[in-house]
Amino acid sequence: MESVSRPRSGWIWFSGWALVGSAYGLALVGALTIGVYVLPIAVALTALLAMARPGTPTLSGLLSGAGLPFLFMAYLNRSGPGTSCSETSTGQECNELYNPWFPLTIAVALMAAGVAIYLVLQRRRAAVGSSSTHQP
Repeated sequence: MESVSRPRSGWIWFSGWALVGSAYGLALVGALTIGVYVLPIAVALTALLAMARPGTPTLSGLLSGAGLPFLFMAYLNRSGPGTSCSETSTGQECNELYNPWFPLTIAVALMAAGVAIYLVLQRRRAAVGSSSTHQP
């Protein structure tokens, strides 16, 4: 029963760290707008999670979470690059959009790296734990 609940618990902690990572990513992406207000929240959440569960493989969730704001940027610019116009009730609105592939590449790389690091560290921890229990 214990082996079933431990991995699920690890993913919950990973998600908590991912939330903190997304707050740091948002502080970076929105540095000139809302980033200044998000950064203290991210620091406080980091302190809370570090006190609750320090030094675990779930810390790699920071990387995955940092990719979420970049994924959102890619979504917002999905019609780019170039000018995108849309009709509104009062006329027409045009926006200059960036190339979405750059933030999408960053997002996928960060999110995949965080998950990969977590899985490698979990397997390494499980291998060390199983080899130490079989010692005479």
